[in-house]
Amino acid sequence: SNKNVNNNNPINSYLKVNNPPTLQNPTWKGTATYPNGEIYEGQYVDGQRHGQGKYTFTNGDVYTGEFANNKKHGIGRLIYGDKS
Repeated sequence: SNKNVNNNNPINSYLKVNNPPTLQNPTWKGTATYPNGEIYEGQYVDGQRHGQGKYTFTNGDVYTGEFANNKKHGIGRLIYGDKS
């Protein structure tokens, strides 16, 4: 079977794929810009944020690190945006 992006998954409707997945390499990179203005740039597996990535929040905070199953997981760094 082919590992195509599931276009019925809401997370993928905001996604730009940089290198599409293959059966040999199901991990791929993409950038998702969500309607609320938040942005995720990083690795995906089976359409979920998984691996190394960077998540920018609307308040300017930026998390860079590991993701698993769409959630921050493992080692990462949160840098707070300018609060002035």
